Amino acid sequence: MREKLKPLFPLDIFSAVGTWAIVAISACYFMLADTSYDICSVIAAACLHICFITLWLRSTSETTQNASRISKMVLLSVQYVCVISLYFLVPYNYTAILITIWCTLLPKVMSVRSAMLTAPLWSSPLWLIYQFHWQEQYAFVSSALFFMFNICNYSGRADEKMSGSLPLNNSRNASLAETSCLRQLDM
Repeated sequence: MREKLKPLFPLDIFSAVGTWAIVAISACYFMLADTSYDICSVIAAACLHICFITLWLRSTSETTQNASRISKMVLLSVQYVCVISLYFLVPYNYTAILITIWCTLLPKVMSVRSAMLTAPLWSSPLWLIYQFHWQEQYAFVSSALFFMFNICNYSGRADEKMSGSLPLNNSRNASLAETSCLRQLDM
């Protein structure tokens, strides 16, 4: 039975979806528990979370692997807008784990080197939004942590590309994302 499920739920997909589920469910739960957030905000956050993971799964599917670069970029752009919108709706900075999951897709549309060079661009909204919109003191530290996790992801991809073994990286990235999420909860 386990062997039959392996092709359906590869470890990297399972790990990313599991991480997403923890982030989405906990964010919506904590927002519902806090009376300062109205139900419309919680519903909007839930819809954005669902949109993000649906598009992420679509981006990782085999049919999308053969799609044009423009199609892939459109999927990535909409996912990025979902995450940035969530930053404005959800007061918990561990939502940034979604950017780490999102960044696993960048090498599908650009080189690993380009992905590494643009990493500060993807991490900076976390700092700006949580620092100035949510008035969080340590937003810069969180942004720097997520930036470093993205760099670790890309440097691992570059090493694996050189050695010719790419498949293990997505599961390692998802594990890094989970570790980062737990650290953010402790802060």
